[in-house]
Amino acid sequence: MVFIRQREMRGTGHALLQVRSFVGGAPCVVAYPDDLHVGEKPLARQLVEVYERTGKSVMATILEPGDVSRYGVVDPEPDGEGVRGFVEKPARGMEPSHEVSIGRYLYTPEFFELLAEGWALHEKGEYFHTYALDRLIAARKVAYKRVEGHRLDTGELAGYLDAVLRSAASDPALRPVLERFAREHLGLS
Repeated sequence: MVFIRQREMRGTGHALLQVRSFVGGAPCVVAYPDDLHVGEKPLARQLVEVYERTGKSVMATILEPGDVSRYGVVDPEPDGEGVRGFVEKPARGMEPSHEVSIGRYLYTPEFFELLAEGWALHEKGEYFHTYALDRLIAARKVAYKRVEGHRLDTGELAGYLDAVLRSAASDPALRPVLERFAREHLGLS
């Protein structure tokens, strides 16, 4: 694992450009930190399998049956794998589907070329990765993978608490602390 520091807060697109020379001409997996994933098959492996089959950049998704207005939402191709559009935080009732992005991507080298192109056109403020992603989608070069396993959304308080509690419950050293808390504060035995 390699970490490269973004010295200035200039958006996710700018941050990704910082790793371009490190990645070189290889595809890479990008993981945003507010979504965690647990499951038998690692999420990155699931994305790599779709890339190996399609040669496309790949978005990790889940099916969210409820309100999707706080997510990036995929407009899926009829084939059940391709992406024909992507809407960030659609208004309720205007979402193209309930297939939501969970902040994990496998990007092909072409993504970084388009990211640099967008950066050259960018004038001020934060620069996001959506310029390059939208260009790839328009060229029909993005697939999605509804991931197997469980997603933990730490970007909201309830999801963060769920992630901490699941971690504590699975750790033999922390489980007694969790059980004591449940007895003393929740009246559970």
